Amino acid sequence: MIILAGFVRRVLEAGRSKIARSSLFPSGVEDGIRPDNDPRHTGATVFPAGQEHRESHLRSPVTVPIQSHSRRPQRTLSRQEDVLSTVQLEVQQVSRGLPGLEELEQLRKSLDAVMQEVSAAEALREHLGTLEENLKRHSGLLDLHAAQLNRNKQHLQELEATSYDGKMIWKIQDFRKRRDAEAGGQQPCLSSMPFHTGRCGYKMAIKAYLNGDGEGRGTHLSLYVVLMPGDFDALLQWPFKQTVTLSVLDQSGAGNHRSLSFRPDPVSKSFQQPAAESVSNVAVGFSCFISLNKLETPQNAVYIKEDTLFVKAKVDMAGLEHL
Repeated sequence: MIILAGFVRRVLEAGRSKIARSSLFPSGVEDGIRPDNDPRHTGATVFPAGQEHRESHLRSPVTVPIQSHSRRPQRTLSRQEDVLSTVQLEVQQVSRGLPGLEELEQLRKSLDAVMQEVSAAEALREHLGTLEENLKRHSGLLDLHAAQLNRNKQHLQELEATSYDGKMIWKIQDFRKRRDAEAGGQQPCLSSMPFHTGRCGYKMAIKAYLNGDGEGRGTHLSLYVVLMPGDFDALLQWPFKQTVTLSVLDQSGAGNHRSLSFRPDPVSKSFQQPAAESVSNVAVGFSCFISLNKLETPQNAVYIKEDTLFVKAKVDMAGLEHL
């Protein structure tokens, strides 16, 4: 706004200066003043040289009219006034479109406030990024601790449930639900907690297919026993030679348990020392232990009560050396 005002002042001063020169000096005389004896300047009567008085009586003197220069400064002044009016109008229009000093100050303050908010938002974004990285790191640590806690919990359950006398009674709950899930292809095999033939003896477990396995699939209950890697395998005799008995226990109190036994084949790899990196050897047992009809509706026993089945494994400890 201040720049425009200065421009207008310069335009006005230039116009006034030009108008002043035009009024003092007619066109063509601005660069210098003619001498007083110039006939064009004085408007005097002109006679040819040497004939001033001789021809005075023959004709009237030739009068050179004084050239009028008063209209040109007026036209120039009028044009300058028009230009000045146009400039003033444009300045007024521009001035109305520009904010005042107070408004400019308010805009500056608003811009400063916006810049501060942007800086704060950027700092917050960086802080959130740091928090996200910390969250990921802590989440990873939490997952590790949760996995370790689950392992410790499982180990504790194994310690509580395990036995060291070569016997294992396994309680299977939700029998029908689990059998239906197995028939649908989910969790085809159930495994018991490990049991041992002594504190430093063989480590074993029971496996059950509630809907049958192999020849007994869909018709029989299948029961197996597996040898697992133990902490003292290097001190034990291999292959495993002890007779194993598997039973489905009668819950009626009559003691009409269903039992089948097998004696290990010393040539079978299932009874050799398990590899340390393996989970277990190949399971050995009975694919057709008992039909599902007899299991659910026996004549003289109750094998399934309150949707619960009890399975027992017993190792013949005769001739087994205890460390």
